[in-house]
Amino acid sequence: MKSIRKTQLLELMKKILLVTDFSVHARNTFAYSIEMFGHVGVEYLLLNTYPQSDSGSEMLIQINDLLEHESTKKLRDEWDFLTQKYRSNTLSIKMRSETGFLTDIVNQVCKNEGIDLVVLGATNGHSDSDAVTWDELLLALEWPTLVVPLQYKLGG
Repeated sequence: MKSIRKTQLLELMKKILLVTDFSVHARNTFAYSIEMFGHVGVEYLLLNTYPQSDSGSEMLIQINDLLEHESTKKLRDEWDFLTQKYRSNTLSIKMRSETGFLTDIVNQVCKNEGIDLVVLGATNGHSDSDAVTWDELLLALEWPTLVVPLQYKLGG
């Protein structure tokens, strides 16, 4: 097997999916990614997933609309934070809010968007979804995935 240097690996990662639950650790994960991969020639996609009920009642539809609105608002807040922290004309960050199962959405987004790498923050052994353990999540993802340790602290 041919070895690959870190610089070669970094050059291959041009589209990076950042999965967020809007926690402090997720924000640290963004910083880790931007510090590692830079922002010149790299496109970041912030993704948040939220559950959707199978029932079609009017009340649940309203709840789903509220969840979507809240997810989109928080994604904008994260985008604002990152663009303020990394004031750069070359930083490319897109946002996406999706309803459904985390693993299914991540795999679909990676396929549709041509994602090179998924970056997740490890939080107490569980993913952003309470129903999925880290082992299950990592086994279900079909793309290269980097898990940022919980101990990573945002650099000043």
